Amino acid sequence: MVAASQLALEREVSRIYAEANAYADDVGGVENGMNILYTPPRLHPRLMVISMQGAGDDGVRQVRWPERNQYAVSSYGFGKRMTADFDDAGMAGLFRLETVATNLAFAQAKHFDKWRRTPVGKGWLERSRNWLDELIALMAPRVLLTYGSPPFEALTGSHKAGGQLAEATYCGSPLVGCSHYSRNAATPEERRAAMGRIRELTGP
Repeated sequence: MVAASQLALEREVSRIYAEANAYADDVGGVENGMNILYTPPRLHPRLMVISMQGAGDDGVRQVRWPERNQYAVSSYGFGKRMTADFDDAGMAGLFRLETVATNLAFAQAKHFDKWRRTPVGKGWLERSRNWLDELIALMAPRVLLTYGSPPFEALTGSHKAGGQLAEATYCGSPLVGCSHYSRNAATPEERRAAMGRIRELTGP
């Protein structure tokens, strides 16, 4: 259900933060840190970015969302590359001010593929997916953009081939699936194609 107002949205997102932190207390698995949002929550954002997982190893567990887009000021390669793609495509304002960003898995781990097969990883993926669905329903983004095959496949049930842009619909919103930047899975051509589709779908 879409939040009735920005205030109502923030109350619900605060609840999700409280639930995630309570779950972390119960089961652990956040020794590398936990990130839920990389931006403030926004009602009806033009774009929602969904990556696989926080990839850092800073050990910081979020208890509240950041006040501005953390990807745009990130020292990590993923944030720098994403910011550069949007800047190069002439969508700096869209990315910094009208985008929300989250993860498929809230808890961070050094090696996502290995971690998601562990009992702790499987539990976090299940719970994070439920919270992710809530965030999408509450904010009702105009367009969704996933990075990496896991979030695209989790949301659509369809295969995402590496190096090839994929498209679908989720919860009534167009979904664009781009390969992840890690290990150079996302080619320059795919990255440019993703930006082109985002420009077309988000509109003026």
